[in-house]
Formats: sequence, structure tokens, C-alpha cells
Amino acid sequence: MSKLSISWFYTSPGDNAHRVAERVRQALWTSGLTDLWLDGTSTSAPYKLTGNYEGRMLELDWTPTEWLRMRAQSAPPRLIAQMSWMLGFKPGIHYTDNSGHQVWEWVRGDNTARWMEISGNPTYLSPARLPVK
Repeated sequence: MSKLSISWFYTSPGDNAHRVAERVRQALWTSGLTDLWLDGTSTSAPYKLTGNYEGRMLELDWTPTEWLRMRAQSAPPRLIAQMSWMLGFKPGIHYTDNSGHQVWEWVRGDNTARWMEISGNPTYLSPARLPVK
């Protein structure tokens, strides 16, 4: 876990969408992901930010201390690696949604229940349970 994720993933980031987005943006920019913009669209868990990375659509949804979902038009490995470094663990699930967007999910603890939801549902294309070690 990086100190950069403490203020928004490992604790409640607050109830002001602008401040939540600013905390996450600052953390991601500080980690080196400078070609990124996110705006807040919710004020309580699950939090949601929408924007872009390198000009391509990017969305983050999360419930603090539990899980984070990153949905992207396409995401370079660097984005996934930086998010994993910040959170302190790797994504455990990857799939393509019915809009053709790539989705990665970081779930703290056992992701079996979430995997069961995804693997048997035809709206999730090419689901993969990823090694987290």
C-alpha cells in the first residue's frame, strides 16, 4: 500500500465529489500518471470518478477498503501497474464489458463471490481470474 492511496481508498475520502476527485487525481499525478483527468460523480460509496487517461475513457468505482473497479477504453500496462502499486495488491479479475471496455477489479480478500457473479454471466466477455501474487 502506498501512502498516496490512504486518503481515498483506505479511509473514507469524504462527501464532496470535487474533493474526492481532487484527492484521487493528486495521488495519481504524484505517482507519475500525469496524462489523466477525473471528475467526481458520486458523494458516497461506491464512489465513482469519470474522465480520461491519455485521451481515452477511464472510470473508477470503489468502496473504500473493499474493492476498486477500473473501466477503460483501453489501458496500458503502466496504468494497471501504478494502480496496483498504490493499492498494495494486484487486480484479481479482468473482463470486457458489453460496451467493449476493458475492466479490472481489485478486491481485498477473497474474490470468489465476485468471480462467481462474473464467470456465469454472458454480459461479461472473456472473464479471467488473475493471479494476485
